[in-house]
Parts: sequence; structure tokens; C-alpha cells
Amino acid sequence: MGSKVAKASKHPFDEIADEVLTWLNEEPEYFIEALRGGHQTPFSADVSEAQKMDYYRRQVFMQNPDGSVDFTKPNGEGRDLLIKRVGIKGYTDIMSQVMPNSRNGIRQLPGLEEDDDLGDEDEIGPMIGGY
Repeated sequence: MGSKVAKASKHPFDEIADEVLTWLNEEPEYFIEALRGGHQTPFSADVSEAQKMDYYRRQVFMQNPDGSVDFTKPNGEGRDLLIKRVGIKGYTDIMSQVMPNSRNGIRQLPGLEEDDDLGDEDEIGPMIGGY
């Protein structure tokens, strides 16, 4: 007697369960490799440090007609966009790198030599707001 046994069909959730299981097995490997440095950050560009500096200088300073950066003219709109994108801490980090004549993160005043004495700190009056 050749009775035909109906082949048991898979439940629709079985396929979903298989996909979830595969994802759970493969996803940690992806992140482990990313932490090891094997992947580029999503939405990031592969640029050199010099290219980054040029981009950020143009973002925070206006440009001369010849395309060079004019450090005497701040780009207010660009700075506002930068603050919105990277936050205040990121903005201060970027500004400390792109400011001209920076020494130890402090912009040097024009005409002031490194060895010039600024006077005794006690002679300097209180700052606005009492700080």
C-alpha cells in the first residue's frame, strides 16, 4: 500500500527564525572586525589630515578672491553649521587646530613675540562678569 504521506510544510515563522539566527551569528563578527579597524566609519570620507584642515579652515574662515583662506574674516554661517554638526566640544577641538599661529592651543596676538612679557597677572583687572 503506497500511502502518500503529506510532506509537512514549514511554518512561515520558521523562515524568520532562521534569518534571525543567521543574523545573530554573523552580526557580532561584523562589529568585532569594525572595532579592530577593518571597516571605515559609515558616511565618512577617506581624506588626508591636510585635506581635513583645508576643509575646516574654509568652514570657519571666509575666502579671498583667489580661493585662499582669509584668517581675518570669520565665517559665521559656517561656524554655526559646524557647531550644529559636531557640538561645542567638537567645535572647540577643531578651532584649536585650525587657528593660525596657534601655540599650545592659544592664538598668538599679532605683533606679540613669544618672549614678550605680558606683565604681572595681578596688574590685569577683573574680567567682565567677575571671572
